[in-house]
Amino acid sequence: MTEATRDPKTPVTVSDVLAVIREQTAMPAGHIPLGTILKSPECKINWNYKMLCA
Repeated sequence: MTEATRDPKTPVTVSDVLAVIREQTAMPAGHIPLGTILKSPECKINWNYKMLCA
């Protein structure tokens, strides 16, 4: 699923978010410290589904 084909009205699922995180970190899902990412105040996912890390 790509951003180009995703319906903007479709709710974002956890799978969608994980897919974006995988793309942006270029790591297999099992190697992403998801809890760390979600708890980190420097990292946020904006409305364009881009990971923003200060």
